[in-house]
Amino acid sequence: SLTWLSLNIDVYVTKLTAGIKRLEETVLKVNGITENRMQHNLKLISKTLLVHLPENESFSLEQFVRLQEQYIAEQSEFIDVKNKEVEKASNDVIQCVIGAQASEGVVSEIHR
Repeated sequence: SLTWLSLNIDVYVTKLTAGIKRLEETVLKVNGITENRMQHNLKLISKTLLVHLPENESFSLEQFVRLQEQYIAEQSEFIDVKNKEVEKASNDVIQCVIGAQASEGVVSEIHR
């Protein structure tokens, strides 16, 4: 005869609970990376000024061009560093998801 105990419901619930816990951990990690590393750096990039106009200063066109070239070079370096940090965070999100998928083998055992 078929009973609840013969269906291994306890084992199923235990494995399912463990799978849900791993999913929650993965979501928390991805959210943490997205908020703290990606969004933070993207906000810094979006607030970066690309033109520097000193107050209470007058200068010739040549001086202005030199000043802007120097300022833009500095800002470009800053943006490049932040872009690389966002790229690394994106790769970390991908690795986090891939790692979660690798442990999905346990979830597929539930269906057996």
